[in-house]
Amino acid sequence: MDRSKLFESRLEKRRKRLGPNRVDEDWRKDPGEKARRIWEWWRPIVTEESTSFPAFSKALRLIALIQVSSCAVERVFSQLNVIVETCGRMLEDMLEVRLFARCNGDLDELWTKAYI
Repeated sequence: MDRSKLFESRLEKRRKRLGPNRVDEDWRKDPGEKARRIWEWWRPIVTEESTSFPAFSKALRLIALIQVSSCAVERVFSQLNVIVETCGRMLEDMLEVRLFARCNGDLDELWTKAYI
């Protein structure tokens, strides 16, 4: 598969910044080029109308369009910060229990099901 023009321009910028001998031209180490090549490999399958598995091409399109978000992780760290600021230092086990309870809400129903 040929290199894209964007990949070539990124390589050229790196050569100017780092010097011509210090630039690794391996496309596998460039996230943009790697993603483009993966998409180019899958594209015939996704765009093919006469496929035996019509849901497969739809699933591939959905996966390609999903944007990963770090919101859930950021919320957990925010709650962890609130607990540490409020309670101060504590054992790791107690911190984990408090964080679990704070992030998962009321656990009374879960505890009653577990012990009944």
